[in-house]
Amino acid sequence: RTGVITDRFELDVNRIEVGGFDFPAFLRTAAIKATSVHAIHPDFRVYKDMRWPFPVGKRPDLPQTTLRKLSFPFHLDTVLVSDGSIHFEQRVAKTANLARFSLTHMDADIFTITNDPLFVAQGATTQLAAHMYVMDKAELDVNISIPLGDTSNYHTFKGALGPMPADSLNPILEPIAFLTIKSGDIQKIDWDFEANNLSSRGKMRFHYNDLKVSLLNKKEGKKQGFGGFLGSTLANTFVVRRNNPTLRIMRVGRIAFDREINKAFITYWIKSVVSGMQSSVGLHKKDEKFRILKDNKKEKEAI
Repeated sequence: RTGVITDRFELDVNRIEVGGFDFPAFLRTAAIKATSVHAIHPDFRVYKDMRWPFPVGKRPDLPQTTLRKLSFPFHLDTVLVSDGSIHFEQRVAKTANLARFSLTHMDADIFTITNDPLFVAQGATTQLAAHMYVMDKAELDVNISIPLGDTSNYHTFKGALGPMPADSLNPILEPIAFLTIKSGDIQKIDWDFEANNLSSRGKMRFHYNDLKVSLLNKKEGKKQGFGGFLGSTLANTFVVRRNNPTLRIMRVGRIAFDREINKAFITYWIKSVVSGMQSSVGLHKKDEKFRILKDNKKEKEAI
């Protein structure tokens, strides 16, 4: 134990195949350069206990900055992942809850990971395309584009999630968003957002039926009536949009999240997506409270 929040990582890889490794460059400058890397059955596990205080001055980097800070040349043309998995576990501050999130059966293609100044100056962009399963329930396709020379760390993230029972997302929604899904079916979710050092902004199309949700008391992690969390003013007016689309009108959710600079970029991405879900169902998180989003014609699109 270190007395502060510390990430614990575990990686187990069945086999790694490397092609075109530049041994002379490695011997000269410790450079890591290869034309291809193929990771077969990698299992990556991350655990974090948020009940400890944050380390003073810790500022996890976004991917571009991580590459820039490397003290040695690094260049991979292609990285392939076959049947990989990622498991996140996070003990939530002030509660006994454990947030769990898994991505399994992952196949991914990643192109151009480099800190080579020549490639970066010519506009090198890391492109990631991946197919996987969320919580072993639904198929997920993601496409991430990361311009390596952008000093604001601008990047884009597109995702498409297939059908699944809505309550399958509770293990991550309850401790992170303090929101629990009681029932409902997700038909599909499509999102597209841009992000940089400061914030993410984008849109989400969240197709669902018969959605029922409850809010949770943040301190105890227990279910509360809407009045207990929101106050009596909103207790009788709070309505979750139970279906989307309704009467063939799609309500488009707004992705808007200000980056927490003391947390990792994976958390940044997850919370950006969660903000779109909250907006889609009629909730918007701000200053640790939920307020009603008024219907706006600009947020609606005909199917």
